[in-house]
Amino acid sequence: MYDSNESGQYESYVVAYPGPGGKRQISPEPGTQARWRRDGKEIYYLSQVGDVMAAEMAVRSGTLEVGKVQKLFGGLDATRSYPYVPTAEGQQFIVASGSAASAQALTPVQNGSALPRK
Repeated sequence: MYDSNESGQYESYVVAYPGPGGKRQISPEPGTQARWRRDGKEIYYLSQVGDVMAAEMAVRSGTLEVGKVQKLFGGLDATRSYPYVPTAEGQQFIVASGSAASAQALTPVQNGSALPRK
């Protein structure tokens, strides 16, 4: 899966690996920052206006096919690099909010139950 502006605008594509088969455009309109759902049944991507889109994916007769594409939700900053992360099932999303200038570093914690309570 990759993004390309070979058509003059950014669009998301997927290719078979290792071949055979050509590339398939996922986004019927400009879109970038695509991510697979873990089971491979959908690909999510970000539209130019900050909408998270879902494209149904299926393999038929050995060929990857793009099915119905629908908007899931909007309001994301399309200029940010990957402002969303889908959960494995694609039922929930972690979304970056605020501006990049106000972003603070996150500290990963293991065994959080052992931290002192305030």
